[in-house]
Amino acid sequence: MENCEGAFLDSVYDMLSETRRRCVLYHLHEVEETTVEELTRAVARREQGEPDKDHVRISLIHNHLPRLADVGVIDYERANGAVATTDGFDSVRETIEQSERVELDRVSLSAELTENR
Repeated sequence: MENCEGAFLDSVYDMLSETRRRCVLYHLHEVEETTVEELTRAVARREQGEPDKDHVRISLIHNHLPRLADVGVIDYERANGAVATTDGFDSVRETIEQSERVELDRVSLSAELTENR
């Protein structure tokens, strides 16, 4: 490979590098349009231990949703809390699906190992 300037790939892996952001992407893969409040509940359900929903909501509003909007995979309307996928999401959909499969396989394997102890 001659050219290793992978800005696009860097942004994809940056999106997937944080657990909460992955939860957002997985949920949006399922629904494509939602609100910050529904997304907060969905992310909190996916995270271990049902974290404080206010903390989840604040991190979505101030960190994760703006980052995802900046790279062009979502539209985020802060004024009304609307969140929707964009055409840019389609360009990373397969990678998001693969990431979710890997996580689900890991969780299944971990549960199986725990049962066999």
